[in-house]
Amino acid sequence: MRSKILQIIPAIFFIVIISQPFAFSDTYTCKCEFDTGEYEAIGYFAGTCSYTMDETRKKCQLRRAEDYQDIKKSLIRYDIFGDPMELQLNILPKAINLYDNPYALYALIEEDLNPIYFFSFMMRSSYLAAPFLSDEEKSIIDDLLLRMLDRRGQDMLLIFVGLHEEYPENTFIDIEESIMYVEKGTVRFTVNIHGRNILVCTKVLPQIKD
Repeated sequence: MRSKILQIIPAIFFIVIISQPFAFSDTYTCKCEFDTGEYEAIGYFAGTCSYTMDETRKKCQLRRAEDYQDIKKSLIRYDIFGDPMELQLNILPKAINLYDNPYALYALIEEDLNPIYFFSFMMRSSYLAAPFLSDEEKSIIDDLLLRMLDRRGQDMLLIFVGLHEEYPENTFIDIEESIMYVEKGTVRFTVNIHGRNILVCTKVLPQIKD
């Protein structure tokens, strides 16, 4: 039991575990998909979350998507992905109100919001903070994410906002063995690094209505 507890300590850095029935909708939760029900890391809150898991499903890093405070500066890569602190001021207030006012986020798209800046801001914090990934592996995920967003980022952004004219959801596959599934408020990015599968998931959680 002790070893299991040590495995999930990084995953619950900021999480408040609240007793809720198992029927509580996944729409309002962000949780690591561990290989056993003996332990869990779940966030119940309105706002953003990002989590990264390795293929063993025993290790998970879960945090608010905008939480870059403890990320090594050398991993931020400001020249490619922008400054997350600046992006937070512009993107976060609109993202956390996605379900109440999707057009506010859509307005950013019309103002030429770069999908690379948006999705990297939303997704990178969990894998850059993951203690079970090396700096080299984090850089590889960066490059695969950049490649995917450079090709199909605009479509992904419209789907994520829920305003794509054709697709409410879609799966995008890259030849480098990376897969991006997008639906309103959720992105699941799976990459293969030297035969090892890594999942990065980002969600915007709606506020729980009384």
